[in-house]
Amino acid sequence: MKIRIIIALLMGILPSITMAQRKQIQTRKRTTSIYRTAQKTSTATISGLVTFTVNSTYGNRPDLGSVVYLIQADKVPVDFTSNVNKLTDQAKMFRYCRNADKKFSNLGYDSGAKSILGNSYVEPKEFWELSFNVQDQYNNIKKEAISEVLVEVDGKYKITAKPGNYYVLFVSANKKYDYQCVAFEKGLFYAEKCDISKEKKSIVKSYNFDFKEDL
Repeated sequence: MKIRIIIALLMGILPSITMAQRKQIQTRKRTTSIYRTAQKTSTATISGLVTFTVNSTYGNRPDLGSVVYLIQADKVPVDFTSNVNKLTDQAKMFRYCRNADKKFSNLGYDSGAKSILGNSYVEPKEFWELSFNVQDQYNNIKKEAISEVLVEVDGKYKITAKPGNYYVLFVSANKKYDYQCVAFEKGLFYAEKCDISKEKKSIVKSYNFDFKEDL
Protein backbone atom coordinates (compact mmCIF):
# COMPACT_ATOMS: atom_id res chain seq x y z
CA MET A 1 0.00 0.00 0.00
CA LYS A 2 2.76 2.40 0.98
CA ILE A 3 4.65 1.63 -2.23
CA ARG A 4 1.58 2.47 -4.34
CA ILE A 5 1.15 5.78 -2.55
CA ILE A 6 4.80 6.69 -3.11
CA ILE A 7 4.56 5.80 -6.84
CA ALA A 8 1.40 7.87 -7.19
CA LEU A 9 3.05 10.84 -5.51
CA LEU A 10 6.09 10.57 -7.78
CA MET A 11 3.92 10.39 -10.87
CA GLY A 12 2.14 13.54 -9.72
CA ILE A 13 5.38 15.38 -9.05
CA LEU A 14 7.36 14.44 -12.20
CA PRO A 15 5.01 16.07 -14.73
CA SER A 16 5.11 19.35 -12.77
CA ILE A 17 8.93 19.31 -12.79
CA THR A 18 8.99 18.67 -16.54
CA MET A 19 6.58 21.52 -17.20
CA ALA A 20 8.74 23.89 -15.12
CA GLN A 21 11.80 22.86 -17.06
CA ARG A 22 10.00 23.43 -20.33
CA LYS A 23 8.98 26.91 -19.24
CA GLN A 24 12.59 27.73 -18.34
CA ILE A 25 13.83 26.48 -21.72
CA GLN A 26 11.14 28.46 -23.57
CA THR A 27 12.01 31.57 -21.57
CA ARG A 28 15.69 31.15 -22.40
CA LYS A 29 14.86 30.71 -26.08
CA ARG A 30 12.73 33.86 -26.12
CA THR A 31 15.44 35.85 -24.35
CA THR A 32 18.12 34.59 -26.75
CA SER A 33 15.92 35.40 -29.74
CA ILE A 34 15.27 38.93 -28.48
CA TYR A 35 18.99 39.45 -27.80
CA ARG A 36 19.99 38.24 -31.27
CA THR A 37 17.33 40.43 -32.88
CA ALA A 38 18.60 43.42 -30.93
CA GLN A 39 22.13 42.68 -32.08
CA LYS A 40 21.02 42.62 -35.69
CA THR A 41 19.01 45.83 -35.50
CA SER A 42 21.45 47.90 -33.40
CA THR A 43 24.03 48.42 -36.14
CA ALA A 44 24.64 51.40 -38.37
CA THR A 45 26.23 51.86 -41.76
CA ILE A 46 29.05 54.35 -42.20
CA SER A 47 29.59 55.23 -45.84
CA GLY A 48 30.97 57.98 -47.99
CA LEU A 49 33.21 59.12 -50.79
CA VAL A 50 37.02 59.40 -50.72
CA THR A 51 38.56 61.62 -53.40
CA PHE A 52 41.72 63.59 -54.13
CA THR A 53 42.38 66.80 -56.03
CA VAL A 54 44.44 66.25 -59.15
CA ASN A 55 44.82 69.91 -60.13
CA SER A 56 42.72 72.93 -61.11
CA THR A 57 42.19 71.48 -64.59
CA TYR A 58 41.05 67.95 -63.72
CA GLY A 59 39.52 68.68 -60.33
CA ASN A 60 38.73 65.83 -57.92
CA ARG A 61 38.95 62.13 -58.72
CA PRO A 62 38.02 58.95 -56.77
CA ASP A 63 40.93 57.93 -54.55
CA LEU A 64 41.06 54.37 -55.85
CA GLY A 65 43.12 52.10 -53.61
CA SER A 66 42.83 54.28 -50.53
CA VAL A 67 41.86 52.64 -47.24
CA VAL A 68 39.34 53.58 -44.56
CA TYR A 69 39.80 52.33 -40.99
CA LEU A 70 37.32 52.36 -38.12
CA ILE A 71 38.92 52.67 -34.68
CA GLN A 72 37.39 52.91 -31.21
CA ALA A 73 37.76 56.44 -29.88
CA ASP A 74 39.51 55.39 -26.68
CA LYS A 75 42.32 53.87 -28.78
CA VAL A 76 43.13 57.19 -30.46
CA PRO A 77 45.41 59.71 -28.68
CA VAL A 78 43.57 62.92 -27.83
CA ASP A 79 46.09 65.04 -29.75
CA PHE A 80 46.25 62.87 -32.88
CA THR A 81 43.85 64.86 -35.08
CA SER A 82 45.36 68.20 -34.06
CA ASN A 83 48.86 66.85 -34.71
CA VAL A 84 47.84 65.60 -38.17
CA ASN A 85 46.25 68.95 -39.04
CA LYS A 86 49.27 70.87 -37.81
CA LEU A 87 51.69 68.64 -39.72
CA THR A 88 49.61 69.05 -42.90
CA ASP A 89 49.69 72.83 -42.58
CA GLN A 90 53.43 72.85 -41.96
CA ALA A 91 54.07 70.54 -44.92
CA LYS A 92 52.18 72.99 -47.12
CA MET A 93 54.45 75.75 -45.84
CA PHE A 94 57.56 73.76 -46.71
CA ARG A 95 56.28 73.08 -50.20
CA TYR A 96 55.25 76.70 -50.67
CA CYS A 97 58.67 78.01 -49.66
CA ARG A 98 60.49 75.54 -51.87
CA ASN A 99 58.40 76.51 -54.90
CA ALA A 100 58.38 80.23 -54.14
CA ASP A 101 62.09 80.86 -54.25
CA LYS A 102 64.84 78.46 -55.32
CA LYS A 103 67.34 80.46 -53.25
CA PHE A 104 65.77 79.04 -50.08
CA SER A 105 67.60 76.28 -48.28
CA ASN A 106 66.92 72.64 -49.18
CA LEU A 107 64.11 72.74 -46.60
CA GLY A 108 62.82 75.99 -48.01
CA TYR A 109 63.41 77.89 -44.78
CA ASP A 110 65.60 80.95 -44.28
CA SER A 111 65.12 84.60 -43.37
CA GLY A 112 63.05 85.08 -46.53
CA ALA A 113 60.74 82.25 -45.55
CA LYS A 114 60.28 83.73 -42.09
CA SER A 115 59.22 87.05 -43.55
CA ILE A 116 56.67 85.31 -45.81
CA LEU A 117 55.21 82.96 -43.22
CA GLY A 118 55.27 85.15 -40.14
CA ASN A 119 53.68 83.38 -37.17
CA SER A 120 53.15 80.25 -39.26
CA TYR A 121 56.89 79.67 -39.48
CA VAL A 122 58.24 76.62 -37.66
CA GLU A 123 61.80 75.44 -37.26
CA PRO A 124 62.78 72.42 -39.37
CA LYS A 125 63.63 70.48 -36.21
CA GLU A 126 60.10 70.99 -34.89
CA PHE A 127 58.67 69.82 -38.20
CA TRP A 128 60.76 66.65 -38.17
CA GLU A 129 59.90 65.85 -34.55
CA LEU A 130 56.18 66.32 -35.20
CA SER A 131 56.44 64.15 -38.32
CA PHE A 132 58.02 61.24 -36.41
CA ASN A 133 55.50 61.63 -33.57
CA VAL A 134 52.53 61.53 -35.95
CA GLN A 135 54.02 58.53 -37.75
CA ASP A 136 54.28 56.59 -34.47
CA GLN A 137 50.72 57.48 -33.49
CA TYR A 138 49.45 56.50 -36.94
CA ASN A 139 51.16 53.09 -36.88
CA ASN A 140 49.79 52.31 -33.40
CA ILE A 141 46.26 53.42 -34.28
CA LYS A 142 46.05 51.22 -37.38
CA LYS A 143 46.82 48.17 -35.24
CA GLU A 144 43.70 48.91 -33.18
CA ALA A 145 41.33 49.15 -36.15
CA ILE A 146 38.18 47.03 -35.85
CA SER A 147 37.30 47.48 -39.54
CA GLU A 148 39.39 48.08 -42.66
CA VAL A 149 37.91 48.58 -46.13
CA LEU A 150 39.42 49.34 -49.51
CA VAL A 151 37.88 52.24 -51.42
CA GLU A 152 36.17 51.11 -54.62
CA VAL A 153 36.64 52.33 -58.19
CA ASP A 154 33.97 54.99 -57.77
CA GLY A 155 35.58 56.24 -54.55
CA LYS A 156 32.88 54.81 -52.30
CA TYR A 157 33.24 52.74 -49.13
CA LYS A 158 30.90 51.17 -46.54
CA ILE A 159 31.45 49.99 -42.96
CA THR A 160 28.95 48.41 -40.54
CA ALA A 161 29.40 49.07 -36.82
CA LYS A 162 27.58 48.80 -33.51
CA PRO A 163 26.70 51.90 -31.45
CA GLY A 164 29.76 53.52 -29.88
CA ASN A 165 32.37 56.24 -30.20
CA TYR A 166 34.81 55.89 -33.07
CA TYR A 167 37.25 57.60 -35.38
CA VAL A 168 37.21 57.14 -39.14
CA LEU A 169 40.76 57.18 -40.52
CA PHE A 170 41.14 57.98 -44.23
CA VAL A 171 44.45 57.01 -45.87
CA SER A 172 45.06 58.24 -49.41
CA ALA A 173 46.62 56.08 -52.10
CA ASN A 174 47.11 58.85 -54.64
CA LYS A 175 48.04 61.92 -52.61
CA LYS A 176 51.47 61.81 -51.00
CA TYR A 177 53.96 64.24 -49.54
CA ASP A 178 57.47 62.81 -49.52
CA TYR A 179 59.46 66.01 -49.02
CA GLN A 180 61.26 65.75 -45.65
CA CYS A 181 58.16 64.21 -44.02
CA VAL A 182 58.21 60.50 -43.11
CA ALA A 183 54.60 60.50 -41.91
CA PHE A 184 53.11 61.35 -45.30
CA GLU A 185 55.61 59.76 -47.68
CA LYS A 186 53.34 56.75 -48.39
CA GLY A 187 50.10 58.70 -48.38
CA LEU A 188 48.33 61.54 -46.62
CA PHE A 189 45.83 60.63 -43.92
CA TYR A 190 43.07 62.28 -41.98
CA ALA A 191 41.00 61.25 -38.93
CA GLU A 192 37.48 62.32 -38.04
CA LYS A 193 35.32 61.58 -34.98
CA CYS A 194 32.27 59.41 -35.56
CA ASP A 195 29.74 58.77 -32.78
CA ILE A 196 27.04 56.17 -33.41
CA SER A 197 23.92 56.18 -31.24
CA LYS A 198 21.31 53.41 -31.15
CA GLU A 199 18.93 55.63 -33.12
CA LYS A 200 21.32 56.22 -36.01
CA LYS A 201 21.13 53.79 -38.91
CA SER A 202 23.15 55.63 -41.53
CA ILE A 203 26.11 58.01 -41.24
CA VAL A 204 27.95 59.74 -44.09
CA LYS A 205 31.66 60.50 -43.69
CA SER A 206 33.47 61.69 -46.82
CA TYR A 207 36.85 63.31 -47.37
CA ASN A 208 38.79 64.92 -50.20
CA PHE A 209 42.60 65.08 -50.07
CA ASP A 210 43.27 68.49 -51.57
CA PHE A 211 46.94 69.02 -50.71
CA LYS A 212 48.15 71.58 -53.25
CA GLU A 213 51.56 72.54 -54.56
CA ASP A 214 51.08 76.09 -53.31
CA LEU A 215 48.94 78.05 -50.82
